[in-house]
Amino acid sequence: MLPRHPLILKITTICTTVVLAGVLFYNRNPNTVVHRRLMYLPTMQVGRYSFSDITALVQELNAIQNSPPTTTTEEPIHAIETYVDGEAITFDIDAEPCLKSHYLLIYVHSDPGNAERRRVIRTTWASNEILKLHGAKLIFVTGQVETLDMQASLDFESQLHKDIIQANFTDTYRNLTYKAISGLRWAQENCPNTTYVLKTDDDIVVDIHRVVRLMKAYIENKWGKKNILAGYIWPHMNVDRNKSSKWYVSPEEFPKPFYLKYCSGSSYLMSTDVVAKFYTNSLTVPFFWIDDYYVTGMLASAAGVTPTSLNDRYILENNADMAALLQNDSKTRFVFVHSPDTITSNFVWKKFLERWG
Repeated sequence: MLPRHPLILKITTICTTVVLAGVLFYNRNPNTVVHRRLMYLPTMQVGRYSFSDITALVQELNAIQNSPPTTTTEEPIHAIETYVDGEAITFDIDAEPCLKSHYLLIYVHSDPGNAERRRVIRTTWASNEILKLHGAKLIFVTGQVETLDMQASLDFESQLHKDIIQANFTDTYRNLTYKAISGLRWAQENCPNTTYVLKTDDDIVVDIHRVVRLMKAYIENKWGKKNILAGYIWPHMNVDRNKSSKWYVSPEEFPKPFYLKYCSGSSYLMSTDVVAKFYTNSLTVPFFWIDDYYVTGMLASAAGVTPTSLNDRYILENNADMAALLQNDSKTRFVFVHSPDTITSNFVWKKFLERWG
């Protein structure tokens, strides 16, 4: 046994405390989910412990860290909850903020490699002329890429069009919630004076003329300009327990067999106050990797926002609906159409334009 010299004990205790602090404190990198755990640490009196005593204490604390915590209260607690540290998000590529004259912000979730889809969006339903006509601003939300060539391409595209933001998370399917929160944060910080925010994916074609008319002539008259969340609602979607599925969710991640009501992430409309509420609540609502449920289900519930159905305005998978649109039925109400490729996107946009003569 080492001699119980006070200086040695002090140094050992300080080192041990630093190590424990590093283990227990969360990593502020947004690629890492923040871990917060209920734990009680007793006060250490330096002169009472030998080196072996402190080593045993460290081992005991490690065992506690890896086992469920206990509590003397009667109310159940969450042993481990994870959160997105939205305040640690930074933007490697940024864009100019909205002007006071902007009525609508459109932010599009886009894979960094989908340059062609972004090009089609810029030349069809979100062209500069159309954006100016409706007082709208367009941005594409991306994450970090794996290769220098792709980053160089994204940098060049950003310099050319000035409509891309790139947040400091790895752009993968399981990180879509980071992308969602990055978009929310950017919107509430850079476009607080817009009336609405439209979130969509880069494989959705939007009849932007009808969307703006829908907002002004229908939504504002019926519900006003506050507390608005509208989209394609999934009422009681079953949780996917198929382990071979990309949407598989374990019972540990989500114990209930079905989700509460939420909007499809393909496209949904929010009033600007809702964007701010969602971002604020994302700092305290536990993380869930399925982004559309996290934002329009969990954050909406925490914010007291009830989604409104616009289901009859969407074509997501229904071939009969698509056939009606392609037959140039001017009475169709569809304004959001999922497109499997850019050729279809161009074709659908032309059909939208035919409605307007």
